[in-house]
Amino acid sequence: MAKSSNASPSYFGDEFQSYAAIVLMIKNIEKASKIRVEGPKQDIEITLNNGQIIYSQVKSVNDIEDYTNVLKKLQEALETLNNVSNEPNIESLIYLTNSPNPFNSIRTMYAYSSNITLLKYDELNSTCKNKIDGICKKNNYNFDRKLFSICVLQFHGDGENRYKAVKDIINEFLNKIEVSDRGFGQKMLETWYRDFSINASQRKLSTTISKKQMIWPLIVLLCEINREDSLLIDIDNAEFEEIKNKYGAIICNNTERFTFITKVISSYNIYKKPSNSDNKERSFIEEYWSSYKNEFNIPSASPEILEAVIKLSIANVIKNRYRISDIQKAVKL
Repeated sequence: MAKSSNASPSYFGDEFQSYAAIVLMIKNIEKASKIRVEGPKQDIEITLNNGQIIYSQVKSVNDIEDYTNVLKKLQEALETLNNVSNEPNIESLIYLTNSPNPFNSIRTMYAYSSNITLLKYDELNSTCKNKIDGICKKNNYNFDRKLFSICVLQFHGDGENRYKAVKDIINEFLNKIEVSDRGFGQKMLETWYRDFSINASQRKLSTTISKKQMIWPLIVLLCEINREDSLLIDIDNAEFEEIKNKYGAIICNNTERFTFITKVISSYNIYKKPSNSDNKERSFIEEYWSSYKNEFNIPSASPEILEAVIKLSIANVIKNRYRISDIQKAVKL
């Protein structure tokens, strides 16, 4: 069992680590199963669907123009990655940093100018390989170089500039899965940072964030209720406002459950609209809403409001069923 390599980094380092974890998870979202930030063995540990594990050691620099300690940080990262090199099921060993000059070589800096650069050992030039090999030889590190990669994520400056690269990567991901709604990038940046930071602070090291848990907030955003949803059920403006103010979160909490979503979509897809109805959605909601009562626990709601909440939840899923399905397929849920 490898010794834990977690230290007590500065706030900047903690912040960078959580954002780096978000980015690594996004980059591996299709094959990833779950992630742990501040894991038992490395700073970031991503378990894949096939049981393989990505181990990443994260080192940040507060001043990206200061190259004084970059080789020391590289050596420390190689040491901790070497400590887990005998663990079973290793997919890759990644050193992740925000330094644009991780090898303290001006001639190699050009390779790390993008928002994010991930290079395998075999893709590095001879200067970088020689520095890695020299450190490993001096310290008797014997990990498999074919498993090693270096990742440089742009993260520096103050205010929103610090997170620009991370936000760009999130927006690129959302565009890829065809969820490019205005403002979603910023909302997911904030939500994922909060969740990943909490995960890093959990004492129980087996506490992870599953892919489903990571994607849920995105489904919730899609399923936020609006007046258009209420057109499928018979409620007036006052009732709608009460539901939105008091029970909006409950509606979201139910539509984010993939089991609930699956039940509704599966039933709706095989539902045959009655011949005397001209609206399939409305007919389905009226006929089946009561069968989902067990999915909702709202003791304070009147029977009328409870019925409206359930109907709105079903309407939300029906309205977004194609987008939800596309997201699930894109991230392989």
